[in-house]
Amino acid sequence: MKHSPATFTLDGNGRVLRTAASGPVAITPATDHREVLNDSERSRASTNRMRKPSGGRRLDLVMFCRQLGVLLQAGLSVVDALEALALTTQATVTRDVVDGLLIEIRSGKRLSGALAQQPDHFPALFVAVISGAEQTSQLADAFARYSVFAQQQDTIRTKVRTALVYPAFLALLGAAVVIFLLTYVVPKFASIYESIQSGLPWAARLLLLWGQSLQERPLTMAIAGVVLLGVLSAAVVSGQAKRLAFALIQRVPHWAAIQHSLMLARLYRTLSMLVTGGIPITAALEIVRPQLQAPWNRQVDAAKAQLKLGKPLSEALQHADLLSAAARSLLMIGERSGALGPMLDESARFMEIENAVALDRLMRLVEPVIMTVVGVGIGAIVILMYMPIFEIAGTLR
Repeated sequence: MKHSPATFTLDGNGRVLRTAASGPVAITPATDHREVLNDSERSRASTNRMRKPSGGRRLDLVMFCRQLGVLLQAGLSVVDALEALALTTQATVTRDVVDGLLIEIRSGKRLSGALAQQPDHFPALFVAVISGAEQTSQLADAFARYSVFAQQQDTIRTKVRTALVYPAFLALLGAAVVIFLLTYVVPKFASIYESIQSGLPWAARLLLLWGQSLQERPLTMAIAGVVLLGVLSAAVVSGQAKRLAFALIQRVPHWAAIQHSLMLARLYRTLSMLVTGGIPITAALEIVRPQLQAPWNRQVDAAKAQLKLGKPLSEALQHADLLSAAARSLLMIGERSGALGPMLDESARFMEIENAVALDRLMRLVEPVIMTVVGVGIGAIVILMYMPIFEIAGTLR
């Protein structure tokens, strides 16, 4: 059978623009467009595959999935689709990644194995989804499902970050004002009040002592500030600050419930994608476990243990406190009808709607609290600075 050559061009939305062709479509062999990789090129591509992205560049995984999924749906093989993508992409990082994938596939590895060789670009969850799809011959659907999943997760993260921007701005602005008062204004007042500290309250004396120390020993105080900043940076890098912040945030009223609900939505959404892709539920829970924060890993393990005892998913998740009331009803329907994947997806959508409302209410509560705390702190410093004036005014009467 004679094939008609066709040129594939991918637009910004991942759609394939194809020239008209009579008869079956065939991709022109790679050797017609570019030379077969020689030894030096193989070495360069392998190096690009193993090293971390330079300059912080990372593959746009959503666009990669969308484009490759469209090519696979058009009837191309995996190798032909990757070659077409490499020929049409303008992004250097995408071309390097695809070259690395082609090398691994031509050496005998499956697509999932090739993806696993580039963990900087392809997370373990994505590799697991593609591995499951290879067993069911649903690669195109798997790429489409993951692109939708990744977009949904990005949307949720954007909503959470947007909700936190204004409170964070208020907190930073308040901190900047306090630092300005303590490092610039207080030392000015300390030199003026140096001779009248005897009749001041202890808080005012302590504040003026701080100002005098900054004036008399600026180098020592600067070194102490640098050391403190280094300790804080080390705590952040080691993860101790993150764990402490997580523990403190858990004490905020209503935030623990919202965070638990966000985690459940992510759990249901991920399980839905994996189960729909043909991965057994026990294996899906094992894949999901690293995607969740550490405090909930024990709950996932408890759910897996219940599944191994023969319990249905709804009972296993309820035993592990990983099931909301609405999700329980939906999962029971899905278990009876054999539509567990869609019901998990509906549970996630329901949880996300509730989370959006709860997060909005919490931010409306947090913003005035932050403003109050910042105002009280700044007001206290100002009052302590002016207290010597009040003392002087009292002695003149």
